[in-house]
Amino acid sequence: MRMGEHIMTEEMIQLWKELKATATLFAAVSTRTEVPHTEAEVLSEFEFFCCWLIVGGGKLSQAECDFMNDMFDASRSKGAFMLFAEKVVDFFGSPAARRMETLGIVQVAVMADNTINEDVTRWADVVIRMMERLGTAAISCNVSPVPGQRNTLDKMINDAENFANAHSKWRKPKAPPMSDEMLELKKELKSTASILALATKGKDYEHSEMAVINELLVFCCYLIAGDGTVSNAEREFVNALFDKDYTMESLFELVNRAIHNPTIQKMETFGVLQAAVMADNDNGYEGLYSAVVSAVMSKLGNAMLACDGTETQEMTRLLTLMLNAEKYIKAHSTWSSADTPSQKEKPQEKPAETPKMSLEDALAKLNNLVGLTAVKHDVNGLINLLKIRRMRESRGLRNDEMSLHLVFSGNPGTGKTTVARLLAELYRELGVLSKGHLVEVDRSGLVGGYVGQTAIKVKEVVDKALGGVLFIDEAYSLSSRGDTDYGIEAIDTLLKAMEDNRGDFIVIVAGYPDKMVDFLKSNPGLQSRFNKFINFEDYTPEELFAIFKTLCDKSGIAMQDEAAEYIAQFFENRYITRGDTYANGRDVRNFFEKAMSNQANRLATQDEISDEELSLLKIEDVHKVAI
Repeated sequence: MRMGEHIMTEEMIQLWKELKATATLFAAVSTRTEVPHTEAEVLSEFEFFCCWLIVGGGKLSQAECDFMNDMFDASRSKGAFMLFAEKVVDFFGSPAARRMETLGIVQVAVMADNTINEDVTRWADVVIRMMERLGTAAISCNVSPVPGQRNTLDKMINDAENFANAHSKWRKPKAPPMSDEMLELKKELKSTASILALATKGKDYEHSEMAVINELLVFCCYLIAGDGTVSNAEREFVNALFDKDYTMESLFELVNRAIHNPTIQKMETFGVLQAAVMADNDNGYEGLYSAVVSAVMSKLGNAMLACDGTETQEMTRLLTLMLNAEKYIKAHSTWSSADTPSQKEKPQEKPAETPKMSLEDALAKLNNLVGLTAVKHDVNGLINLLKIRRMRESRGLRNDEMSLHLVFSGNPGTGKTTVARLLAELYRELGVLSKGHLVEVDRSGLVGGYVGQTAIKVKEVVDKALGGVLFIDEAYSLSSRGDTDYGIEAIDTLLKAMEDNRGDFIVIVAGYPDKMVDFLKSNPGLQSRFNKFINFEDYTPEELFAIFKTLCDKSGIAMQDEAAEYIAQFFENRYITRGDTYANGRDVRNFFEKAMSNQANRLATQDEISDEELSLLKIEDVHKVAI
């Protein structure tokens, strides 16, 4: 990467990427604190930190100026940089700054950790680790060290650590996970080993179950080495998970061998993941084995970090390993988007063009849907409100701010996705959205399997949905697995995206009524942004039959009177006895498809078939249908 008139090293490029990722993730998390930070504000605090560190040496070199411009996407000359540095010096010399125990961003990180109370990511550790890496890079950019800079860095890091220790609720040693959670992790470890052993059997890259488990043990040892020590909790964790009996000395020796192994140092990622990628390529699976191995690596890493309290160096190493794993998958798989440019250079993908429909046509299509009387009333009322707001705006009258994000509550098959797609078109025709397309997604499309992946997945989905509607089905699943799940990170990142793109981006969350209420209660940001509910009632038996008749009409199919009577009675009984598997309109479509299959099997035995027979459902086609 070329910046200005020089080329950044690979190490600098990696640091720049991690800085950007940290700012994006932390900005999303900070929305849950009393002091939310935008991505730009996070980067600004890191920039102030580096500048204070550099000017503490009493002078400014060209190398230091280049470093600041590279890291923070600036183009200051040395003179302009000195003017900026003077403001930084004035700030740190002010009474308010002297009263601060540490940087504001560290304080917000501790607040986030105390509020979220999750074991997956410790944001104070992430921020302090980034300060340490940035600071070390900044004072190392000169050929000769500048007196005083290292002392300044050490003091600022020490102040940050002291603040986190004094004010956080979680910085205390934890017992290793020896519970049901540990047993479940052991099962998943052995299951992964069995799956990959079977997939690679007889191949050049064959891995036995023992080889898979041993490589994952080395992976854990590599993480343990992050802080340069081996704790008793880490020893107990390894022994319990891998059925070993290591002493402190023998485990320390194994860790040393892992970090000094030249083969591992030369590898882009661990051999177990390389084998998974090759298995995917050979078998034509789109990332099946790679996803399984990546997920178990992430779970192993996070569980190990939690066993005796997360250490900055170990977290840094885990994040780096998982980023390298994702990079390796993209670079070496035949099924991923490996040939695309980097995220920074890649042009935005344009969603498929949505055939334009007039406002009148879209409303007519909505109002012609079977049933949904209350839904039609609510949507028409919303459209009328938007019409009046647009009229007020055209006449220069003020409109209060209004959230257009919606909650669709109802059982499966009640037309939520259909109505969402029509709403997107209606919003486009009213000028609320620029494109009016619909992007459908569920939990699997938003939540990653390891640290950092979730924010990337959410950003990709949001980018596709900009100018239209993002429809999240079963949205409650993002919050139903507790604070230690990456679904919480998906919610935080999504809320930030909704705030940043409020002018041309609408989100509709959908799911069962009772679960959606719990979902909104899980995060104050959700309650403030989703305050409009549209409830989708179950279809009545008469409406179910009307839907079936619509399907027949669209396919040019007529019903024998006896068959029609049977179908009407079937849906009445289905409605009366409906339970957890009742799927409304989906049941109707399933019934229709099975009936058509029965008709095809009946007619296939005949030598001559008339057009009338091809277009008629008889009682024998429907009376044995079961759904």
